[in-house]
Amino acid sequence: MLSVKQIINHFNNENVKRILYKKLSENDNSKNQPYLGGSFDVLSVLPFDKITEFPGLSAANFKCSIKYFWLNDSGMISYAPHTQLICYPKYPEVRLSGFLRGCENAPSKLMTGRIPKRILFFGITNDRRVIAYVRMINEALNREIEYYDELGQFGALTEIHFEEGPASREQLFEKFLTFQGSWRRARYLRNTESGPEEVFYNSKCDNCHGMTLEAEMGVLANSQVGADWRGWELKGKKVKSEEEKHQLASKPVTMITPQPDGGLFHDDFSRFMRTYGRFDGNRYNFAFRHHFGREHEVTGLTMTVNGFNPDEGSIEVGGSVQLMTEEESVVASWSFSSLMKLWNRKHQKFAIIPSLVRDDSRFPEVRFLNVVGIGVGTNFTFFLSSITNGQTYHDPGHWWSPSGGRHHRSQWRTNSPNLNSLYKSFEIVDVENL
Repeated sequence: MLSVKQIINHFNNENVKRILYKKLSENDNSKNQPYLGGSFDVLSVLPFDKITEFPGLSAANFKCSIKYFWLNDSGMISYAPHTQLICYPKYPEVRLSGFLRGCENAPSKLMTGRIPKRILFFGITNDRRVIAYVRMINEALNREIEYYDELGQFGALTEIHFEEGPASREQLFEKFLTFQGSWRRARYLRNTESGPEEVFYNSKCDNCHGMTLEAEMGVLANSQVGADWRGWELKGKKVKSEEEKHQLASKPVTMITPQPDGGLFHDDFSRFMRTYGRFDGNRYNFAFRHHFGREHEVTGLTMTVNGFNPDEGSIEVGGSVQLMTEEESVVASWSFSSLMKLWNRKHQKFAIIPSLVRDDSRFPEVRFLNVVGIGVGTNFTFFLSSITNGQTYHDPGHWWSPSGGRHHRSQWRTNSPNLNSLYKSFEIVDVENL
């Protein structure tokens, strides 16, 4: 059996960036499907590729495919091609399934019977694989696991800290303090064959504060889905004065930007734009905020949520957020599966940092102020609740031209004071006075 240190060494060889574990019960086996959590929190730490909905089953569920490998005592890994996460919204709970079938060198003896005192480790790699290792628990392992600091609980999984793994909030603050307070020339980092390269802005840019924040944190400019820096989703927030920093102002914060995967928008974008957009002489624009339960005075569309009970915080398989006509025809919809996939990938740990921007000189400059808004722990139902209570809304920026050209921008936004509704805990921290 491998020690925790040996497991971590093997994980490092596979470019693991996060490590979690669960002490298994006797029922956590291939027949009963190991229990991973009583909510969908675990989906924020276990990477998955595709969500498939199964609404017609007696126990309706979402199934999430994952790239799952077993690690053996020799340090070799074997692919388990049929592994998936099964999410049951009725209970709710998340379970692990199919992890032995079709896998060479799978730990069948430890995962088929009712065996007490086992522990299952998950190593999450940079390329979104899950490397798993299971062994028996003894006193030596318990002593060893206590050596590693816990970073948080996600469902039934515990995350532990290791070198180059996810950053604690203290490490985030330490990194932030290296550039906070002084004026920095606005820039971003791009990837080149020779490595990261700084690109400076020479003129005003709407998002130069956000791009500069990522550059200071060493994050390359990209559009990839997932957290920005060592497990943290970073968001820059432009404010007008230092006095606004503790409230982070009231201007909107863009949380996610998923495109509709149903309705007229998805099936025939040009027709959608001709029907509901506003023509300015050159192109059709659809840039109207839509709030839950309120018919928009220009578009005549109303946002609804189908398959969500806000009182119970429960969801149904096959549910969606919709833009509907007065006749209840769906013209744009976002399935729960698509929204859940994006939300859980990005928002388990969230940091928003206010900044001042001056662009009246030769080039724009950014100064990051001494507070950080920290949101930790989320659930997809928090996002849906925020929509139904009017705090999060759809604020698109689409356009389409009859002469050619189009632009898609489906923003879901909230105002800064409402961020606490999206996380289990949210606080504004003065990093200079810790």
